[in-house]
Amino acid sequence: MKEGLLNKLPLIASEYEGWPWDVETPASVYDLYNKWPKITIVTPSFNQGIYIEETIRSILLQNYPNLEYIIMDGGSRDNTVEIIRKYSTWISHWVSETDKGQSDAINKGFNIANGEIINWINSDDLLEPSALYYIGKAFIENKNTDFVCGKTLAFGKGINEHVLNPAPIIDKMANIYGFPHPQMSSFYRLQRVKEIGAIDNNLRFSMDYDLFVRIFLKGKMMDIQELVARFRMHPLSKTSTMEKVRLQEDKLIFSRLLNTYRYETPTGIFNSLGFYIAEVQPYTVHTNLSEKELVYSLQMFLKCRIYSLKETERGDTFWLVLKTLKASGNKLIFDHHLRAMYRRLLIKRMSEFPFRIYGQVFKKRNPKQDVKPKSLDADRN
Repeated sequence: MKEGLLNKLPLIASEYEGWPWDVETPASVYDLYNKWPKITIVTPSFNQGIYIEETIRSILLQNYPNLEYIIMDGGSRDNTVEIIRKYSTWISHWVSETDKGQSDAINKGFNIANGEIINWINSDDLLEPSALYYIGKAFIENKNTDFVCGKTLAFGKGINEHVLNPAPIIDKMANIYGFPHPQMSSFYRLQRVKEIGAIDNNLRFSMDYDLFVRIFLKGKMMDIQELVARFRMHPLSKTSTMEKVRLQEDKLIFSRLLNTYRYETPTGIFNSLGFYIAEVQPYTVHTNLSEKELVYSLQMFLKCRIYSLKETERGDTFWLVLKTLKASGNKLIFDHHLRAMYRRLLIKRMSEFPFRIYGQVFKKRNPKQDVKPKSLDADRN
């Protein structure tokens, strides 16, 4: 039996147990093939010492036989660097220096990567046991595939664990209007990334959405049913703190799509909502999309983000979004949010009503204390 890394890695505290503390992927699973594609994983990090050791171990304890692991730290001031040094023997390359943010750190890692397959795993997320076995196997058995995504488990303190992508993607257009492939469980060919361009350094949140749209427009994507990664949700994560930024960047990305195909109807609709960014550069594209497909994608873009739009947009803008969805046949969504708007208005008015008058009205509507019930004989007269 092939020996794994578990007994070679630094010792951990006795209270840590389970994956990836005292459990590893058996090295023998890789006996299936003689040659496995080189996989590069880049971990961008900044002041995530509380989580990064778990992330590092979840990658190393895959025991993947052809792994390149790169950590790009942004000059952390906590114990991150101390933890990285503990594992430096098994890390292909690491650096701790000031950068221009997460996208910049990822790009720096991608630029020095030598793998055939690549992904980034954030310093608060994890790979599941045997994740790289499933990913490597999928690329070996699907030579023409550019992108493979497995399932992701969302977890965290106070979070009900749930799978983010429980079913295969049926609607191919979801790749441009939504985000059906969680970043941490998505792996892709480095050569394809070099062809379509690097991560957009100007994007702080939606750089993965932008990258995946570009891969979809030029490459072939597939899903596998195995659990590949864990997405940690916590109060300081970007998902919890940057909703307005995400929405603005999503609008920019969809504007790039509209500028790529230059269809009048979807561009006009997006512009009427105030979401269209005319000056943004178009994509270089190989996939042909019809105007009807882009109109449908625009409607689904709004529908998928309806609750975020409700929280971040002005009332008149949100009203325009609802009317656009109603006109597209999504009347149920329109009616649901219209009722919710009326409920909020009613609650507001009631809160503004003088308490003593409200008490008198309530008393009149509940006269049981003052009026004796009629007899049945009286009702018959």
